[in-house]
Amino acid sequence: MKICLENADLIVEKYRPLIVSVIESTYFGNDFDDAYDLSVEVVINCIENYDPSISSFGAYLKSYLRYAHLNRANKKDHVAIDLNEEKYEAVLKNDDDIEKDFFNNELRKILFKKMNALSHFQKNILVDYYFNALSLDEMSKKYDRSYQTIANNKSMALKRIKNQFIKENRSYYDLI
Repeated sequence: MKICLENADLIVEKYRPLIVSVIESTYFGNDFDDAYDLSVEVVINCIENYDPSISSFGAYLKSYLRYAHLNRANKKDHVAIDLNEEKYEAVLKNDDDIEKDFFNNELRKILFKKMNALSHFQKNILVDYYFNALSLDEMSKKYDRSYQTIANNKSMALKRIKNQFIKENRSYYDLI
């Protein structure tokens, strides 16, 4: 079969398995029909621009299909934000530091992962001290342990987390 626009329908049908395969491997949306329509457009463009001296049509088409679908997957959807004037002003006047909040949340996530290497008792001490704002005295009464035991376990837990960061070549300052 000759690769020309007159045979476009036959070419699309012949390369349908390739089209479906590329869509399944590169397109992560939920609208298969749109992805298929894009593929048909790519097939027509490939028919128009195909040079048989460069490569086979199948290889040429496959590379263009992959490129088109990966490019589509990388495009960000634009979200319309409907803010009335009062809400917009409230957002602009908000003194919250979004970037700082983001990094603090990321640091919390990393710390919670690192805390999995600690004993249950050490985890509880760190959570009570840093998140529940309990003093070492209050924790010694809560856990019925000496003040020194609580202080030593807190210190060992922090040392263990610090060593995990050092082992991974990460600095505390990289996270702040």
